[in-house]
Amino acid sequence: MKVKEDETERYEQFWKLNSYVAGSYTERRDLELLNQELSKLDKLSSANRLFYLALPPSVFETVTVHIHNTCMALQ
Repeated sequence: MKVKEDETERYEQFWKLNSYVAGSYTERRDLELLNQELSKLDKLSSANRLFYLALPPSVFETVTVHIHNTCMALQ
């Protein structure tokens, strides 16, 4: 990314707020691990969960079922 000199600090702050959880599309356990990471963040602040699904159509149903069964926010 091109970052202007006066935006460097904001850029670094933004990336400190990001994290990555590796996993497969089809394994429920990987979505359970995602839920564990999200639960840690839930303790830090009150927020709703929003999932952006940029997925191949062939795995869309599997992923959404796993999200529904493992990652929905508890409220």
